[in-house]
Formats: sequence, structure tokens, C-alpha cells
Amino acid sequence: MTHPLRHLRPVPELTLRLDGGAMQIGFRGADLGRLPLSLPALHSLFDALDPQLLFQGMRLRLPEKSLRTPLGFEALLQTIMLNMVHCVFPRTNGTTPLRARLQIQSLDAETNFIRNAQFVNQVNHVHIAKDRLAGLPMLVALPGPSLDCGFIRRHRGSFILLAAGRAARPLVEAGIEPDLIYMQDVNAAAWDVNFAFLGGRRLSSVLIANPLGAQHKYFHNFARVFKAWNLYPFEQDRFPKLEEIAPSSVSGAYSAARLLGCDPILFLGNDCGEVVPPLSDAEPPGDMTDHAFEREGNDLVFAPVERRVDLYLRFADEFSIRTRNDYVAASQWLKMRAARDAAEGGRKIYDSSRTRVCQFNSVIMDASRLDAFREAVLPPLSGYATRCDPRPVLLGKQRAFSFILRQLRRGVLPESVLKRPYSCILQGTRMAAADSLQPQDGDIAIAAANAETMLGHVEAALAGVAADVN
Repeated sequence: MTHPLRHLRPVPELTLRLDGGAMQIGFRGADLGRLPLSLPALHSLFDALDPQLLFQGMRLRLPEKSLRTPLGFEALLQTIMLNMVHCVFPRTNGTTPLRARLQIQSLDAETNFIRNAQFVNQVNHVHIAKDRLAGLPMLVALPGPSLDCGFIRRHRGSFILLAAGRAARPLVEAGIEPDLIYMQDVNAAAWDVNFAFLGGRRLSSVLIANPLGAQHKYFHNFARVFKAWNLYPFEQDRFPKLEEIAPSSVSGAYSAARLLGCDPILFLGNDCGEVVPPLSDAEPPGDMTDHAFEREGNDLVFAPVERRVDLYLRFADEFSIRTRNDYVAASQWLKMRAARDAAEGGRKIYDSSRTRVCQFNSVIMDASRLDAFREAVLPPLSGYATRCDPRPVLLGKQRAFSFILRQLRRGVLPESVLKRPYSCILQGTRMAAADSLQPQDGDIAIAAANAETMLGHVEAALAGVAADVN
């Protein structure tokens, strides 16, 4: 079904013509002139696009002969990234999926906001560790097919080991405890997949996490927990947010490595898909990509999609892969950030993967060029004390959910549940699925059950805060 917001205004279109040593640029029907035919110029063009114009996505128009150049294909990859970050993810993410009428908050996000509050004084902001690992080599482990636990085990004392997201479990199960683990997911299911197997086991690892993630479920499984950014209005420790893009754990993991000052940085397992045989016999441009397009004269017009999709991508002999648009977004963000870092400070970044897709048009080097490892041991990370009081916020939540529950038990749907954060209780209802402001059969009962569950979480968090105070 086409999203109702889709028709609010025309989808913007970027036109690129690569010819004569320059890029001719058009956007939304206007001629924007020419830019040098270079990778930095292309990236600066995409950086300059206003995200507010991209919530419906963006079309890319370019001649087929331009697509077959490295910069033309890079433009397609950049377009996939922008559409994923600014169009697809806001419509489909599990925290606040975009609706025309309802402002939906997920149950997981609100649950974690409530339950994590009791640990607020035990969690430091990761910014306090800025440059604490300056000059130390880091290996960032990612969960792709090329994640090689044997390689990590053989070289374990030669780098700081950071496991990103789903890479943590295979490492721990192989007997390798990472120095650092980065978790960007909000939904509890992702946390359960990664950490439920630990049971009561306490790792020596330090967790760096999205403060809206399910930290409360696994707080005691780690030696220490850092938050990647501030969450609560009552927090006293205000620091810059760790840079990341929503659909990509690799973005936050790399930003953590940068913040800590690590250099060089080796990515292992960042495959962003799998290698497949080239589709050489496909009708052009199907030999390069199966991304949806329309042919208009000599131009190819690539339209945005509104969901995660599988993609085939191939450029000459560089790579031929089956991937997804969110994987492309992660790879492109990493390439752009690495290029800026190399230009500003000379940090060296390496990749060991089967696809090598993040090495395309990139300063990221193949791991074969990496010098011998040297000894690296995680030093103690400094900390600080806070005396934040989460009880006023939690008591406000208690009053709100109690009122909502009383109204629902009377068969009344309060207006407050149509907006975040209390719209979380509409999860699983027909009205949420239909983006309707009116409850349908069974919706009141579902909302009441959700409200009762949320009230239980508030009471558990208040009990946890009371226990800490005493």
C-alpha cells in the first residue's frame, strides 16, 4: 500500500550528467551548474541536500553511460543511502514509525525509557573516555560471513577489540570476550538474541549503548556500561551525541572508535551482503543492478523505495554482490566519514571482508596493506558520579498510565494516546495498523492490556530506584 504522506508533494529529483571533466547538476527541475568531476565534489553535493526535502525519498536521473563510470555508480549508492536514512527508516523503524495521523511510539522504546531510568546514576557518557585509547589499534568485529574468530584469537593481544551488535555473541561463544561491545538497537528482541544466552554470566566487556536500548535487561552482565548520548531531561552530564545513522550499527561503532582515539582501525566482517556470480547476460542496466528504474530516452531514473529491499549491485570487476539497501547505507556512511577523517587527521582504516564493497571509491584500504599488529591493552576508563533523581519523571509516567488505564476500562480512548509517548499502548491494535484515529473492534482491550503492562514497568523502576537510594 502506498503511504498517504507520499502524495503531499512531488518527490524531488536529482539529475547528474558526467561529461567533459565536470558534473552538470540539476535538482527539482532547476539547473544548479557544474561541479568538478571528483569524488569529494560528489560527496559534498549529497551532503548539501536538505534532509527535510527527502522524507518521501529522492529520484536519481542520469544517463546509462554515466552509471557505468565509478562516480556515476557512486551517485546511485549515495542515493540509496539517503533514501534509506531519510525515507525508508522513518517509515519502518520500530521506535517511531511514520504515520499520517497517529504518532506511534513502540512499546520497547517506552519500556526501555522507563526501566533504564533506575540505572541513570550508574551509567557514564562515553564522551568522558574521549581519546583515552589514542594511537591504539582497534579491530571492529561485525557479524558478516568474513568474521573470523580464529584470526581474532591468534592476534587477540594486538588490538582493542570492539564487537558491534550481533558480532558479540559468536565471539563470546568462541571464548573471546571483547574489550568493548556497541549496541545501537532499541528493540528488546535484538538484545535478547545477542545477550540472553549469557544468563547470569558477567563479562569483562564494557558496553557502549543507545540509552533507549534494553540495557535494564542485561545491565549486570557487563563490567561497565556507557551511554552513547543523553536521553532524560533530568540528566546532569551533558555531552555531544555519538555520531550515527539510525539503520547502521557500524556507524555508531566507528564513531566510538574515533571518539576513543584509536588508530589504525580494522573492520572484520563488514561484508554488507554476499558475493554472487556476475549477471553478465542480464539486459543493461540489469548487469549492474536490479534496483527499480524507468528508462526515459537515454536516461535512467531510479525511484525511491519505501521499505528494506534486497539488491543486486555490481561494478566492473570491483564487486558483484547481493545486498540490502540498509547495508548499502551503512557502507556509504562509513566511506564518507572515513574520507573526512583521513583528510582531517590521517587516521588509517582497513577492511577485511569478502565483498570489499566499502573499499570502492574509498580511502578504506584492504587489510593486506595493514602493518604488523602491536600490543594493545584496554586501560582503565575514567568515570564520574551523578546524583540524578528519576523519580519525578517516573511518578509522572505512573499518573499518566494510571489515568489512561482507568479511562480505557470505562471504554474511553483518551486523546493523549494518539501522540508519543503514550501512543505506545496502541501497538498491536487495528487502528495503529490502519493509521486511524478511531478504535476498532478489540482495540480498547489491547490498549488496556498494554497500559497495564507499562504501569507495571513504572512501578518496577520506582522500586529499583528506592532500593538504590536505600
